[in-house]
Amino acid sequence: MHGFFGPNGCGKSTLLHAVRIFFSKFAGFDRLRLDRSLGRYLHNDCTGDWELIGNFVSDCGDYSVRIGSNHDLWIWGEIPGLEDDVVLGLANGHPNGVRKTLTEQVWMATYDQQLSQFQIEKSRWPQFKPLFEAVTGYEVRPIESLNEFIDDELSPSEREHQETMSRYIFGMEILKPDGPIRENQCSDGEKKVIKHFTHLFNKPDDEIPSIVLIDNIEMHIARDRQLPLLRALEGCFPGTQIIFTTLGDSIICHYDASRLTNLYYKDLDQNVEPWRKEAMRVAAVAEMLLPDNADAYGLMEAFRTIERWEAVDLVEDLFSRCGKEFASRIRE
Repeated sequence: MHGFFGPNGCGKSTLLHAVRIFFSKFAGFDRLRLDRSLGRYLHNDCTGDWELIGNFVSDCGDYSVRIGSNHDLWIWGEIPGLEDDVVLGLANGHPNGVRKTLTEQVWMATYDQQLSQFQIEKSRWPQFKPLFEAVTGYEVRPIESLNEFIDDELSPSEREHQETMSRYIFGMEILKPDGPIRENQCSDGEKKVIKHFTHLFNKPDDEIPSIVLIDNIEMHIARDRQLPLLRALEGCFPGTQIIFTTLGDSIICHYDASRLTNLYYKDLDQNVEPWRKEAMRVAAVAEMLLPDNADAYGLMEAFRTIERWEAVDLVEDLFSRCGKEFASRIRE
């Protein structure tokens, strides 16, 4: 699991879309349709050719994929009945073993809150239960299906339908302090978890995506439930690479720093001193905690060039101006 954080507009969501593009099928697109499809992910001020290079590790061997706006990166061909050439593939694309299941390899959560029907296979309940309890903070229990017993007098098709229905749980109770509630009474944050992760849990093991992308993973989730959600996700999908974005200060402060990338650093020299990165991280968190504090971003820029002793003085001054509550959270 790996996360990206940074200010609005720094490219967090764009990175997730870039990963998804590597697993998109553009076969049959003419040049105009290809340009329009790729162009919707670009900022308005982005001009000229651009290219993405992805390095992959798979059972088919290690390989690289190149994708971009330059038409020379694509293989073009004719299809009878069409005037223009269309995309047949990439000059440097996925091997055949991967290409056959390309769209099944990645899944991206869009996190709306509509929940028309709760449904999960009974065999998946032991995985879903700790995940949802990590979000809500309360015990949950299934409401058993009404189709526990199969009627021998049913027709073959009716019997098959009832046998299928009996494999699923169609309701649950959340045991909250003021009394149990049903899944349709949950908060927006709880509903999004129910909707999106039951979708994954109901897939057979061999169809669970290799990569799961989650934008704004902390959205609608209480601050003290964000880290439990991350830990539960790791346990639920051990064979899946989860990539997320966040603005959650509890995640930025307390999650494993080696598994977070601060996009404030994206244009820094890779050999920049560790203390300088840590000082910039402190200023980044301060800016998110105190969005009205214009000096926080100024510190981000200052930390790129000042000496270490100067950085210590600036950080201490930042703590004093933030107040005790904010300073303690930044220090964490």
